[in-house]
Amino acid sequence: MKNKLTIGNLYNTSGYFFLYPDLEIATNVFWDKDTRHIEYYCTSADRNCLHSQIVWSAYLLTKDLNCNVDFIKPDSAIMVLDYSSNYLYLKVLIENKIGWLIYLEEHLEELCLK
Repeated sequence: MKNKLTIGNLYNTSGYFFLYPDLEIATNVFWDKDTRHIEYYCTSADRNCLHSQIVWSAYLLTKDLNCNVDFIKPDSAIMVLDYSSNYLYLKVLIENKIGWLIYLEEHLEELCLK
């Protein structure tokens, strides 16, 4: 990754991200061909991606995975707590929640240093 994120820094989101309860679940969602039809992020640049679609997708993921899958809204402040060795998964703190999000290099513009 060109621009590495720093543990302990605050970042502002400009897009939606799903927040998974642990790294194992986030990894399974990303690599499981059966769940790949459910988008794991949606950029704010995609005007067809409405808030209600994100809520519905989080509900479907919660039901399918048997765990609580939340989401991060645009303009949210998050703190990076940890990351996988390849920066594909970030452990973040948002408000009073801790979880993992899937982070691809093309999301770089979706997280801005505060």
